[in-house]
Amino acid sequence: MIDIINAMIRVIGVVFGQVVGLLPTSPLTLSSSQTSVIASYMGPAAWFLPLSEIGVVISAFVAAILIWYGVRIVLRFFRVVAS
Repeated sequence: MIDIINAMIRVIGVVFGQVVGLLPTSPLTLSSSQTSVIASYMGPAAWFLPLSEIGVVISAFVAAILIWYGVRIVLRFFRVVAS
C-alpha cells in the first residue's frame, strides 16, 4: 500500500516538474528584439509623459489593491466581513 502511495507521489512530482519546466524563467523578461522595439519609443515618450512617476503610481495602486483583497480574504476566512 505504501509503495502505491509513494509511486503516486513520484508521478505527481514528475508531472508537476514537467509543467513547471514549460514556464519561462521570468514573465518580466523580454527578448532582445522586443526590447529594441520598445526602447526606440521610450526616449521620445519620456519627453511628454513622466514614465517613472506613472510606474510609481501604478505600482502603489496595485499594491494597495492587493493589500485590500488580502485583508478581505483573511477577514472572510474569520467571518468578520460578510460576503
